[in-house]
Amino acid sequence: MSFDSFEQQIEALQQQLDSLEQSDERNTQSLQLTEAKETLSQTREELQVAIEELKAQNEELSAANQSIEVERQRYRELFEFAPNGYLVTNCNGVIQEANHTAATLLNIEQKFLLGKPLRIFVAQEERQFFSMQLEQLRQYSAGIPEWELRLQPRQDEPFPGLISMSEVRDSQNKLLGWRWLLRDLTEHKQAEKTQRELKKEQELSELRSRFIQTVSHEYRTPLNVILNSAQILERSIQASDNPRTALFFEKIKSSVEYMNQILEEVLVLRKADTEKLEVNPTLVDLGQFCRNLAEQQQLSDGAEREINFTSLGDSSSVICDAKLLHHILSNLLSNALKYSPEGSTIDFELTLQAAQVTFQIRDQGCGILPEEQSRVLEPFYRGTNIGKVRGTGLGLTIAKKAVDALKGDISLESKVGVGTSFTVTVPVNRVGESKI
Repeated sequence: MSFDSFEQQIEALQQQLDSLEQSDERNTQSLQLTEAKETLSQTREELQVAIEELKAQNEELSAANQSIEVERQRYRELFEFAPNGYLVTNCNGVIQEANHTAATLLNIEQKFLLGKPLRIFVAQEERQFFSMQLEQLRQYSAGIPEWELRLQPRQDEPFPGLISMSEVRDSQNKLLGWRWLLRDLTEHKQAEKTQRELKKEQELSELRSRFIQTVSHEYRTPLNVILNSAQILERSIQASDNPRTALFFEKIKSSVEYMNQILEEVLVLRKADTEKLEVNPTLVDLGQFCRNLAEQQQLSDGAEREINFTSLGDSSSVICDAKLLHHILSNLLSNALKYSPEGSTIDFELTLQAAQVTFQIRDQGCGILPEEQSRVLEPFYRGTNIGKVRGTGLGLTIAKKAVDALKGDISLESKVGVGTSFTVTVPVNRVGESKI
């Protein structure tokens, strides 16, 4: 009975009571009517109290229903827009409910998911396995926490998926169906593949590093033996009396020094790639450092090329890493000398401003082809217009890695047949300032 119907009956009873009261007024001598009046009056009061209580209970029930509806809607939205796909199937695996994410994963509208067996959204080669698992679940009610299989969206390629499931039972513990949680493992699988590739690359890098270190160590010993033997032989047979013999000994020493240089460059490059170059700043007279380096490079060049060094700013007390600067400047000066014609001049300029120093090295060499300028800093890359000038293609790579370690910048400008200019800028500190 509804609350409105009950209230209507109360009103009808009230009308009957009023009618009896009117009848009582016409016959006040009737004792039965007086008793009935008292009984009905008491009943009316009790009914009024009952009405008030029912009204209060009805309001509470209405508020509870509204709260339940809000919660139901909230959980429906959570179900609908969850980041994973959710499905509910009967015991035969026929889909009865599905959220938006599940429809997106399976590339089909939600309304068309309902009523379809879940197995048709499993890749063809795995459907038999899926059906066997579902049959086992129906027979033994043995839960399978999760398993991986390939899901087959409509009109799309299969993708790796992870399925989690749980039972749906009624109040008598009867199995009604299954809840399914679907996850797309494509990104996870790709991440695992990338991680395996990175691990493999790391292992190969470590293997290369050990190989290079071993070979370099093994090469140094025979090279030193060759160099020492050549020097002893040169002294013992008085090679200076025979220009041809002296030339042979000079070629031996030059080749050994060249091989040692290659080994040194390879070791520095290995260290930069595997261990990173350490920055150890010390107090340096940067101007004198550059003058000494220019003299050494010019003497080792052997040809009549001149290095013209100029310095702007007071660089006598600078805090910087001299070893890394040596890697940078020696390789740039060596290349400038190597690729410049005999009798030409190499301009070597040092400029110190505020907290940074700029080195510029300009040559009058063959220049770098425009299409190759972006690659000259790559390991082992050498320009196609350098002719028979020998080299390893590692010098500029080492210079670039040393610049990066110092958090500096290196750039170049080049014109074929005119020359090349390299500019290096690195941060430094002066005495009295905090060290880098």
